[in-house]
Amino acid sequence: MLCRVNPDTNPTKTLTLVISNRIILQTPCREVNIPQTYKIRIKVISQKGTCQYGAQLGDEWVVDGLVPGGICLGARSNIYPNLRLLRYGGVMPQYPDPDVINVICPDIEIPVIFELKRLKE
Repeated sequence: MLCRVNPDTNPTKTLTLVISNRIILQTPCREVNIPQTYKIRIKVISQKGTCQYGAQLGDEWVVDGLVPGGICLGARSNIYPNLRLLRYGGVMPQYPDPDVINVICPDIEIPVIFELKRLKE
């Protein structure tokens, strides 16, 4: 399966779905406005015990489109949906600060709490 949009050879901006060299569908593309994005600071603000992956109190990363190294997959899976929410301007109405969300690592034995903060530079 292949979807192609080539504005140089396709000035009408048509999306073409091709399967096994056969055109299955052609449909006009709509213009999409990409929302403003923000950098997000991830910071370890609380920790009980020693994280087996090395997270330590005060560690921080700034995310600007690329996934930072040093965060384990478990924590990353909990961080990701909240990170996207903040990155694209969303808010969690139950939190007092619309630019901050706290996320806990899924390891209940050694919980690490991460603060995600939208940076308005």
